[in-house]
Amino acid sequence: MSKFWIGLRITLVFFIISQVLGSNCNKPTGKDCSWYKNCLEKTIPCGSRGYALNYALSYCNKYEANLHKFSLKGRIWVAAVKKCLQVKLASLLQSKVKGKLNCAFIKQYAFHSHLPCYVDPTGFGTYSFCSLSVKDKYQVVNTIKGAFLSEFMASVKGGKDLMNKCWFNN
Repeated sequence: MSKFWIGLRITLVFFIISQVLGSNCNKPTGKDCSWYKNCLEKTIPCGSRGYALNYALSYCNKYEANLHKFSLKGRIWVAAVKKCLQVKLASLLQSKVKGKLNCAFIKQYAFHSHLPCYVDPTGFGTYSFCSLSVKDKYQVVNTIKGAFLSEFMASVKGGKDLMNKCWFNN
């Protein structure tokens, strides 16, 4: 077999692999926390202190580790929120502003997507944070409590906005 055909086959294999990986990045399922590392971080590298690795991947893994502590309704909500957050970020990566994205913008956009995904992960599940049991709400707070240290202002604002949505529907 000639070098040309070997090279063509290798190129074709890499092309197919990149298409498969690319499609997973463009249409996240929310079932795999590694999307943040394999897609978001690879597209816009921000390092170990950036949103993808330091916050999103970390807390996604914490939700996974604590999933057994949630009721069935709580587990459905967690799955819906995970997918919602990833889909919102995937749509940003595919948008026309992609060339202008930076680490600060990704982080800001992601934090702004938390409230709508927590309150109404429409299309990804049937429950809102507001309709979860007290026990499940406690598990959410217990899971993300570290965020109040690492991202204090964003966490306090997010918590306040979430309570306003639940209690006053504002």
